[in-house]
This record gives sequence, structure tokens and C-alpha cells, in this order.
Amino acid sequence: MATVTESPLHGKQSGTPVDSTAGQGVRAALRLKTGQTFQGESFGANRSITGEAVFTTSLVGYPESMTDPSYRGQILVFTQPLIGNYGVPANTKDEFGLLKYFESEQVQVSGIVV
Repeated sequence: MATVTESPLHGKQSGTPVDSTAGQGVRAALRLKTGQTFQGESFGANRSITGEAVFTTSLVGYPESMTDPSYRGQILVFTQPLIGNYGVPANTKDEFGLLKYFESEQVQVSGIVV
């Protein structure tokens, strides 16, 4: 179990708008159940969250990871610092009406650590 305090990135869920603090350098902390605390800067919504911390070592596919329902409610830790280098793909749909580059219609994770 982990808690992200101050201002973790949090996607739009249940119609709740995101209060973005992007580029404002807000201090944030990731506190683990073991008592370990990791300090950093926030680049997303200004809120505290609690959830299971999970990680991915993938170099690409971060839009798919963030929208994957299997990560719903979890804090996703990306081990590669290049997240965001190629942007976010368009909401292009395939011949079945499904999004081509996302796993679902919204961000499923509760928080993101890069």
C-alpha cells in the first residue's frame, strides 16, 4: 500500500474535473506502507490518494498502461524516465468503434510516478 500526498497525477474519473498544477513545481511525496518516503515534484492534479503501488518497465505504451482497467485505482510507477516523449495519440477508433491506442475511454490509474 502506498500513499501519494500533495499533488499526484490523477486522470479524469467519474466526470470529476482535474485541477492541474502542471509546471508549478509542487512538492509531493510517495509514502510506502513500510514507512519509506520518496520526495519529488508533482505535475498533475492537486490531491492526496492512497492505493497499491505497481510498476511497469515498458519503454513505450504509456497511454495504454494508464488507460488499462487492470490498473484501476492503483498508483502506476514508470521505471523509464522517457514517459511523455512521443505525446498522447489521437482518439482514433478502429473498424469496430474501439479506441486504437487506448485500453479504455479514460485514465484508470489513481496516480502516476515517473
